[in-house]
Amino acid sequence: MWFWILWRFWHDSEEVLGHFPYPDPSKWTDEELGIPPDDED
Repeated sequence: MWFWILWRFWHDSEEVLGHFPYPDPSKWTDEELGIPPDDED
């Protein structure tokens, strides 16, 4: 049974994870990530 579950998860992971696009971390701002500005002392 576990073989079937893992096989389906590997080959049809959208069934479990959904059909949402994965976020692109390169578009996140420093403020969203909690990184302070460079000029802050």
